[in-house]
Amino acid sequence: LDAQSLVFGKGVSIGGFSFTARLLQVGTKEDAPNEWDSALDAVGEDNSLWHWEDMFFWGQEAATGTASFRAFRGYNSARNWNNNNATNSNPNVGFRPAL
Repeated sequence: LDAQSLVFGKGVSIGGFSFTARLLQVGTKEDAPNEWDSALDAVGEDNSLWHWEDMFFWGQEAATGTASFRAFRGYNSARNWNNNNATNSNPNVGFRPAL
């Protein structure tokens, strides 16, 4: 994702409209203020809306104290926070772009 400039933002065109695609800010550690939790606070945690169940998604931030580990969210709850090596490739970890 970083090699494609999709972590902090890349211009994309969809249906003739211009957007910036990027990863969400999900917090550098559990319970840190972040954009993902703010969205959940605003509209709720319903999996039928967010599709977080059984799927992690990467965030922008490096985990606190580790340059090579990145934060990710989801899987067993909407607010679950975890981290893993940025080179991790797993079918249960995906890309949830913000436009």
